[in-house]
Amino acid sequence: MEQEKRTWAFYEKAAEEAEDESVKRVFREFAKVEKAHGQFEW
Repeated sequence: MEQEKRTWAFYEKAAEEAEDESVKRVFREFAKVEKAHGQFEW
């Protein structure tokens, strides 16, 4: 779970810092997937 949080935070920061809109969109989508993945504990 902790790894997912760190990965999600990385993607969020990368989206904020990206200059190209398409790159921002990709990182935001990655963040959404990682955040959703972290909500499920197996």
